Amino acid sequence: MSGPIFRRPVYRQFIAGRFSLIGLIDLFFLICKIVLPFVVCFATHSFWVREREYTERPHVTSTGKFIISLGGVSGDHTDSSILAVQKILGTNDMTTTFKEKVEDFNKDGRANQITLNVRSCLQTADTIISAKFVYFPQYQLIDPIPLTLESFVYLSHIGSVGGNALVSEGKIVLSQNRPLRMRPLLKVPPLLNTSLVIPFKNMTTEYFVHRVVTDDESAVLSSPYPPEWLPAASTSCFDIHLVMNIVPQKVRYTPSLFEVLKFAWIQYIAIFILFGAVIEWIERKIFDNQILTTLVQDEKLRSISSFCQSTSFSSYVHAKEHPHRL
Repeated sequence: MSGPIFRRPVYRQFIAGRFSLIGLIDLFFLICKIVLPFVVCFATHSFWVREREYTERPHVTSTGKFIISLGGVSGDHTDSSILAVQKILGTNDMTTTFKEKVEDFNKDGRANQITLNVRSCLQTADTIISAKFVYFPQYQLIDPIPLTLESFVYLSHIGSVGGNALVSEGKIVLSQNRPLRMRPLLKVPPLLNTSLVIPFKNMTTEYFVHRVVTDDESAVLSSPYPPEWLPAASTSCFDIHLVMNIVPQKVRYTPSLFEVLKFAWIQYIAIFILFGAVIEWIERKIFDNQILTTLVQDEKLRSISSFCQSTSFSSYVHAKEHPHRL
């Protein structure tokens, strides 16, 4: 039993002058095939991808830099681990110990959780009615856009009831006013500027908040609940217990030209196939019906027998079967 196993079209050529009317119409159709898909893609506002996002768990490390201010009945008590701040504060009536515990649950070299225990002891007992704590860990993104900046962790409580501890838990999140740009390394200037942040004795945080709000990129502590205040009548030591969770988060960025083209050509080809099929159907109707006269020339096929005789394979088989004819 036999049947067709392969077929190919026999082409028909329509010949006319390049600058004749039909030649210009054919050129117009060719331009439409190329340009119209691009116009449609560009009009959809998704052809050029201006912003993309990816998920990465940041690398947060300790810097040991903190400022703590306690408001008591007898006055304010401020301490810091930053040398420049200590010089501004001068004499200090409070001693602070700083302990940090880093947990890497999945053993990938990046912290999943950082626990801070800060204890500030006064020389004389006092009733603490307010507390402010600022901590500056380092925040890093590695791939595909390297980013290094100083995080802003801020705890605050002001009330009328004395206390001896402030407890909070949250997660470090990246705040972006605009997408990150592709560059070799992006390093944001430190939040702490001793020439601008004054006076430290009042523990004003307007400058820090202004930097977080206005900077293009900033990392802050986000918590759904306010810090918990543990009441106490009078105390000589005040404790701050803070748990910071580092979780994967979405990072917005501006893609490179290569990445934009990688996604753009897929849309272009998809629309090009659709427009190409419609325009080619119109061209066939015009040329097949000879709406505009052209010279028609059909493709001539070579006979199968002459083709087989001219092939090198058939010549080789013939020579093997009839060696005496060589």
